[in-house]
Amino acid sequence: MSRHMPNTQASLASSYRPDKALWAFALASLSALSGIAFLPSAPNNSLTVICRVVSVLAAVMLAINVRYSPRGIYSVSSVYLIVFSVFHFGLVVSFALDLVGLTSDFEEYILTWFDTPATCRAVVLAGIALASLVAGKTLAILYGVRLPTVSENDDAVRTMLGSAGAILLLASTVAWFYVIVNLARIDLLGSYESFYTTVIDFNVAHIEALINLGLVVTLLGPRSRLAVTALLAVGGWAIAVMLIGHRGAILFPLAGAIAVLGMKKIPVSPIKALVGAVVALSLIAAIRELRETGLRDADHVSILASPVNGLMEMGGSLRPVREAALWIQQGDEYSCGASFWAPFDRALYYVVPGWSRPPVELDERLLANVVEQRVGSIGFSNVAESYYNFGPWGMALEFLAIGFLLGRMDFWPARPHLQTIVGVCLIPLLVHVRNTFTPVPAQIILGLVFINGLQFLIQLVCAPPDMVRAGRGTHFQFP
Repeated sequence: MSRHMPNTQASLASSYRPDKALWAFALASLSALSGIAFLPSAPNNSLTVICRVVSVLAAVMLAINVRYSPRGIYSVSSVYLIVFSVFHFGLVVSFALDLVGLTSDFEEYILTWFDTPATCRAVVLAGIALASLVAGKTLAILYGVRLPTVSENDDAVRTMLGSAGAILLLASTVAWFYVIVNLARIDLLGSYESFYTTVIDFNVAHIEALINLGLVVTLLGPRSRLAVTALLAVGGWAIAVMLIGHRGAILFPLAGAIAVLGMKKIPVSPIKALVGAVVALSLIAAIRELRETGLRDADHVSILASPVNGLMEMGGSLRPVREAALWIQQGDEYSCGASFWAPFDRALYYVVPGWSRPPVELDERLLANVVEQRVGSIGFSNVAESYYNFGPWGMALEFLAIGFLLGRMDFWPARPHLQTIVGVCLIPLLVHVRNTFTPVPAQIILGLVFINGLQFLIQLVCAPPDMVRAGRGTHFQFP
């Protein structure tokens, strides 16, 4: 198989077959509607049976998405759905295949919340979300795709983007270490809990967002001494955060980078990707042990690096879905979009005179506060947040829209400006899979401001002189 992906207008058009996607859209839509109809009675059924049915559904939906993606598993939608599925169905598949009992300590934790009637509803909700994503993806194919032309200046644009990205990546990586080591004085060999409780006051998440952006833009450019230096620096950062147990800081930008690179060529063969996934899941299982004590006290714990453990650990995102469903069942009203509006409302405080807002720790629209008060630090989930705001029907529509957006991106050619847009939008969406929506708008807006500033500079440098005199530059077209 060729390592080059269908990037040209002709090759993308040849893989675009709306007549073949109609049945896939119908099947995905029917699956989502069936899940919504079944949802009220889900707690009255066997969890094992529901896990097995939803596991089969997830496999079918992923297969459909890959089949109707021009770049296979490396399409934007495929990368997103794979990450979404690992986080929401890892534990479901393990339970369906009776693999949970392989590790007694983890089984004890799981049985405290997983094997309960409320989990049945959570599993069905995750299945509805996945089916809605695939329905949105196939709807994008049915809607039609307008393919932009390729500019002759793309190579020059890539060079400038790569240099700017490397500078940003190197600067933000150095800034992260400076804040962590010099200001926060965090022990990089300590536990994740001590790291998490300390960095809250230092806005490290903003620096990590810049690292994510710099990584994606750097990878678009040609190989250079500056780019290699920046990538070596971020490699050191990745090792540091892995040892702390801060795995999400690596997993989401890595998945986003794979999707961006996959727009141009296959990063690795599917077989190597499978082997890499098994190794990654094993590392995640080992990191789970290190999160508790840190590397400094690792000799006091038993490190079990099993891919099954890693799959179950990642599948813990289902717990926030269970908790959100339980809160609604116990009498909470749907938030009607409050948690999605909150970050915009809080931002208006800085630009609108007299605009008021509650202190961040008292703002109950921020679901991170709610889950911390009621359950503890268990992370969150985009399925949980969507359901808690809009109910099953609104959740299905939201994920239909996300799938539609990702489906449109699937058919974008490998033009540098389109690849940056994919990276800027996809990584925050991936972060939202395991967290609340709160940081997503700021990360996307920050990224768009950065790349549009670069766009302006590139127009001045790369546009032909006659176009510059006429007031026109290298226009960035969007499908």
